[in-house]
Amino acid sequence: DGYKAQIADLDALAQSIFHNTFGNVAINDKCWNIIPMGQLGNFKNGLNYSKEERGKSVKIIGVGDFHCIKCISSFDNISYIEVEDTPQEYLLHNEDIIFVRSNGNKNLVGRCLEVFPNNTEVTFSGFCIRFRKSVEIINKYLISLLTDIEFKNTHILKSNGIGIQNINQKLLSSLPIPVPPIDIQKKYAIQVEAIEKQKELIRQQLTDAETLMAERMQYYFS
Repeated sequence: DGYKAQIADLDALAQSIFHNTFGNVAINDKCWNIIPMGQLGNFKNGLNYSKEERGKSVKIIGVGDFHCIKCISSFDNISYIEVEDTPQEYLLHNEDIIFVRSNGNKNLVGRCLEVFPNNTEVTFSGFCIRFRKSVEIINKYLISLLTDIEFKNTHILKSNGIGIQNINQKLLSSLPIPVPPIDIQKKYAIQVEAIEKQKELIRQQLTDAETLMAERMQYYFS
């Protein structure tokens, strides 16, 4: 519980720094330049495939991989699929951002994360949308903006049908993105990276504690 409380405190700190630096991004109360997201980069819907398909193995990010994280750089726990052919446009690049496009759980729709596949061939499922930036904008800032609760509720979440929530490229392209000066974005990114490093250390301590507890429970009660 103590480790989890520390992680929550660090999340609150990062959120506080974001709001103090950039204001209320949902209404852009600091009057930053607004640029539609479609002018910052391009979008692509994910890969549709058949489970019966056979061919080359490739890692694939699906909705189930969108946990309460904002970045994936290790793909050890990501599932494989087999496809006859994987067009290059479906392979992810470092700093791509993936959105959950459609899901029965409305809390997952619109969730996003940054990916760093490096030399690993990774694609993404048809229930996702990929964004690849084409202008200079700092991903750490953009991810924090897109996951800000008020911004997300105001500009992203839309209801399309009973029990199903959807977003699409048209909606994402029209998102009004406040774009502060790049030096301010970089300064914020440095602060966030320092916080994320602290969180990763605590997560490892939490994992070790949970493993030890499970071992002790098995020893005493099995």
